[in-house]
Amino acid sequence: MKKYIKWMIAILIIVILLLSINQKQKQIASLKNQTEQYSKQITQLKKADISESAEANVRFMDAFYNYEDANSRLENVEQITTDDGFQACFPSGIEESEKVISSYTNLTAYEHVLDKNTVSYINQFDFRMDANGLTKTIHATIRISLTNFGDNDWKVADVDMIQMLSVEP
Repeated sequence: MKKYIKWMIAILIIVILLLSINQKQKQIASLKNQTEQYSKQITQLKKADISESAEANVRFMDAFYNYEDANSRLENVEQITTDDGFQACFPSGIEESEKVISSYTNLTAYEHVLDKNTVSYINQFDFRMDANGLTKTIHATIRISLTNFGDNDWKVADVDMIQMLSVEP
């Protein structure tokens, strides 16, 4: 009889352990599934934020390099930059209004995500400037830092000119 009770207790303990292990495995499977869903959501949100920042990068390039008069350029750049970003765009101050036409082509943008609210772009492009009857084509490389102020409100926070090379015709 003692052996029978010992075997029953041992079997009961084994059954309880097996049920506990089975329950934990179900919880782990559920958590793995939930983690995968969250990972997919995070990836989708990052893509949405990044595509918004890429659009902000192109908006800045258009505002800063595609213009026909300096006043409209200033207004357009001021709308999409922070105060520090605006100062970085015009470190020597605001130029006098003169007849200048500028445009850019061949934009290649390299993106570096610093965090969910800060993205940096290295932009390589050619731009043509017509001023006072003279035309100059320049190959330029600039770094633009964008900051997200919420609701995909990306603004240029900093601009660094890395390289400017004159292109011979």
